[in-house]
Amino acid sequence: MPLFKTFASTKPFDPRAFRLFPRFLYYLMADRDREVLGIGVKAMVEASTAMDAMPMWRAFLDEQTGVTMGHATYGLKDGLGRLTSRHGDPFHRPIVRWFAPLVYAERVHGQWTLIFSPEDEDFANEVLKALGSPSEPPGTLLVPPTWTCSTDPTRYLEHANTLMAHLRCGDIYELNYCIQRTTSGSIWDPFAAGEMLLKNTGAPCA
Repeated sequence: MPLFKTFASTKPFDPRAFRLFPRFLYYLMADRDREVLGIGVKAMVEASTAMDAMPMWRAFLDEQTGVTMGHATYGLKDGLGRLTSRHGDPFHRPIVRWFAPLVYAERVHGQWTLIFSPEDEDFANEVLKALGSPSEPPGTLLVPPTWTCSTDPTRYLEHANTLMAHLRCGDIYELNYCIQRTTSGSIWDPFAAGEMLLKNTGAPCA
């Protein structure tokens, strides 16, 4: 039987308060005034190939009785039909990474609700403390990274003009054109980056 804890708070979610937690996933639905947060891992499934992802994901969901959450990449489509990408993921990320959190928290209209098993109550109290802790002073990314773009401006314009020509001819009707930026040797704080993005984004979902 799951336990529940509730408390009211209008303090913006600050990922910096969760630096020491083993794993968490946060999702904001600003257009619904709703936030969800999963902390800790009770069980998890990862699939690295599109053909394995769907059956492994379904089997995992069938086994779980509580809340689950995670991410599925665009490459999942390759296991559902004959449409595949010519370009693989250079970072070799799992197609699906899904988990059952130790503590699931949800805030709707300023009210947080935490759901957890009795054996995880101490951990839930730590989550509660982190959610209610005072915000850190505005931070920085420590050492601003120097980014290198894989596509120079001339090549970018060539690609853009070619794609526009295909759009005008009706060969394609929609596309995503991405360029890669890389950095190395930089020291940065992903929790501070998350806080800055949440504070400055106007998107309905983050």
